[in-house]
Amino acid sequence: MINENFVNLLERMKKIHESKAEDYSSVGHYENFERQALVSSWFRSDIDKAFTGLIAVKLARIATLLSKDNQPNHESLEDSFLDLTVYCGLWASYHKSTVIKTMIDDHIFVYKEVGGSFCNTCNQHISRHKEK
Repeated sequence: MINENFVNLLERMKKIHESKAEDYSSVGHYENFERQALVSSWFRSDIDKAFTGLIAVKLARIATLLSKDNQPNHESLEDSFLDLTVYCGLWASYHKSTVIKTMIDDHIFVYKEVGGSFCNTCNQHISRHKEK
C-alpha cells in the first residue's frame, strides 16, 4: 500500500530542491557545502566555524546570483546581502560580548571569557593583582 501523504511530501521536496538548486548552485550539487567547508577550515574555534559557515553559504549564494542574468526563484539578491550583514554583525557582537573589562585598583584588565567564565590564566592574574 502506498502512503499518499509521503509521496506528496516527496514530490513537494523535489520541486523545492529543483527551484532552490537554480538559486544556490552554478557548478554542482555540493558547491555551497564545499565553499562552506573551505571557509570554516580557516578558523579554530567551533563558534567561529558556525558563524563563518552561515556567512560562506550566503557568499556562495550571492556569487551564484551575481553570475546569472535571471531573477532568483526565492530569496532576492538584496535579501542575501542583508542576511550576510546580519550574520557578520552577530559574529562581531558575539566576540564583543565575550570580552570582559575588569577594573581592579584603578587598573583596567581585559579578559576573554571562556565558556561563561574567565580562563584559568585570567583568574590567576586577577587573584595575584588583588593580593598586592
